[in-house]
Amino acid sequence: MRRTFARLLSLVVILALFSAAPLRRAARQLFRLPLEVAGRALRIGWLLPQLPRLTAERDELHRQLSAAQVELAQAKEALRQTSSAEALMRSAGGPPHAVVAAVIGRTLLPTQQSVILNRGAKDGVVVGSLLMSAEGLVGRVIDATRTTSVGLLLTDADSRVACLIERTRETGLLAGTSGSWCQLLYLDSEADLVAGDRVVTAGLGEGFPKGLPVGIVAEVVRGSGGMPRSARVRPAAVLRHLEDVLIIPPA
Repeated sequence: MRRTFARLLSLVVILALFSAAPLRRAARQLFRLPLEVAGRALRIGWLLPQLPRLTAERDELHRQLSAAQVELAQAKEALRQTSSAEALMRSAGGPPHAVVAAVIGRTLLPTQQSVILNRGAKDGVVVGSLLMSAEGLVGRVIDATRTTSVGLLLTDADSRVACLIERTRETGLLAGTSGSWCQLLYLDSEADLVAGDRVVTAGLGEGFPKGLPVGIVAEVVRGSGGMPRSARVRPAAVLRHLEDVLIIPPA
């Protein structure tokens, strides 16, 4: 009798324990664990033989994505070049025989300011051709092969262009400094110029038409007696950011 009562009491205790919510959840998780482990083992066993195929598919998707990114970048650059070419042609009035060229290289020497262009003799480019940006004159062609050409920028130490002050018509010689600006030299001792004056080409028989924008006077350097000796000129275009130019045959 006592043994039967003890068994009944144990059963009641077990039922009472399993009736508590936390214990029920723990029991369910305990019973589910072997099933989950078995299910994951089956999935791993099914996926392992497919791993080489999945890896190949992943690599192919990466290749396609890279190719798509390259094509998108090329399309963006082509659109930019087209827009830039149209702006250059509009700014120069669409002169005959002018071609738009992209800058594909720059000199590595710090004392030189020159660029390599993707247009050459087959495109009608000749030595002495003008290089224009939407802002104004940026240089001239000093060498040309069949497919490329070399442009000497206004800031190169070998660059010389006869210029004048647009406001007062004072003349001088614009020389490069191998930096980011130019100097206007050989000014008359009584020359009238101030910071902010526009500098344009003088058109004195060197292949540059008269009146092309060149830059802005940034500072007037005065000598003894306060007379102007030279002027520091900031080019109209930011030459270190030059990407496209309009090549115009010399006059």
